Amino acid sequence: MDPHKHRHLWLNVKVQGVDGKWSRIDSRVAMRFQNVVNAEGDLAARTDPRWLAVLAAKGYTVDPVTGEVTELAHLVRPLSRRAAQIDANRAVKLAEWRDTHPGMEPSPRDLAAIDRWAWSYDRPDKPHDLDEAEWAATVRSEITDLDPAIGDRPARAMTEADIAAQLTAQADTAAVATADVDELARVAVTEADRRAAANGGRFSAWDVRAGAVRAVASLGVAADRDRLAALADEVAGHAARHHVTGLLDGDTPLGHVKAFMAADTATMKTELEARLVGLAAPGRQPSRDRVAKIAARVLEDTVTMNAGQADAAAAIASTDRLVTVTGPAGTGKTTLLRVAAADLAAQRRRLVLVAPTKKAAAVAGRETQTTAGSVHSLLLDHGWIAEEGADGRSRWRQLQAGELFPDGEHVNTCPSTFCDVTFPSRSYVNSVVDAVPPAGVVDVDSSRPVRLSYA
Repeated sequence: MDPHKHRHLWLNVKVQGVDGKWSRIDSRVAMRFQNVVNAEGDLAARTDPRWLAVLAAKGYTVDPVTGEVTELAHLVRPLSRRAAQIDANRAVKLAEWRDTHPGMEPSPRDLAAIDRWAWSYDRPDKPHDLDEAEWAATVRSEITDLDPAIGDRPARAMTEADIAAQLTAQADTAAVATADVDELARVAVTEADRRAAANGGRFSAWDVRAGAVRAVASLGVAADRDRLAALADEVAGHAARHHVTGLLDGDTPLGHVKAFMAADTATMKTELEARLVGLAAPGRQPSRDRVAKIAARVLEDTVTMNAGQADAAAAIASTDRLVTVTGPAGTGKTTLLRVAAADLAAQRRRLVLVAPTKKAAAVAGRETQTTAGSVHSLLLDHGWIAEEGADGRSRWRQLQAGELFPDGEHVNTCPSTFCDVTFPSRSYVNSVVDAVPPAGVVDVDSSRPVRLSYA
């Protein structure tokens, strides 16, 4: 059991009909509402005047950004045995995955599976026979061991009059009335968009509502919930009208249906599709006999390629401007890249590998004897930096030649790692840049500077 603040959520998935009988509803729909419930919990933890007044009487304050009690935040992690157990489980499973997939990084789907296992493995049962006094004494002892001064914080008894006075002092009705609804709406949509990564950017009206509630909570204003709820309603409505794109025609979908997408994300996806279609110009492919001869020259005697690998190597070594090769771990993608690199070299062209991570790039580059780097190192090498806006969304910007990077020390100059690599254009013949991340590793935002550079 963890002593720090947390919430337990029970959802009743049964309803009583007019006949007095109980019926079970779809629990999957009910569970999708938990995002809104948790957002309401965040709102209460950060803004409820009575809660904040009682904490203040004991010398504590709430961080309006995180919702944690500021003076106790440093104790949360050390005391969280369950979090430590999950982290240890995750580390074990991640090490096992990397042992069986050398030189590769797990995809988002792999990471999600690892997280589910880490959470469920050896999960402790709740204690049944618990001596509350003994447990409280144990927790106090552990807290004192971590921070001996924690018990020295002065506290004062509060009367109802004291609490009323504190509530009056904390109330900030002006901040609610003058809140920037458009900015809060952008924050709400960014929140929904970030949570929708596993669903291709799709989210529901409930997700927008949850984002709006969290955006209002981030104001850190102590105010009556009804007043804040009215502001959250206004923010959610504004977000739906101005910053969200509907994906379905016809009637308004039910609240739990993921039928919406952030307008920015929808625009980027549309632009990306158009640019990929524009790049998909057919070229000339080397013959199978040519690929077979090159494979026999560069591969070990014990390594052979099947027809699928040979066709993939030929496609990469072709003059096609856009080639997609997919295959799970262990299907020989690195082998066919070695053959493709040799074929390109014979054509006086060059293969440059771009991988999701620096480690994966190093392994791929070593095994194929080619220039390699991570996606983000390629972007950084060409002066692209990600800047976070007021709404929490990252936006990419390309620095001008001679402009300083945000660290104030380094200057954007000619690319170093990829200095002799010209991004593909219709006249591009000397180099090939082959992006080989697993599907979903490079997000839509990161793809924008890549596709702008490749345009």
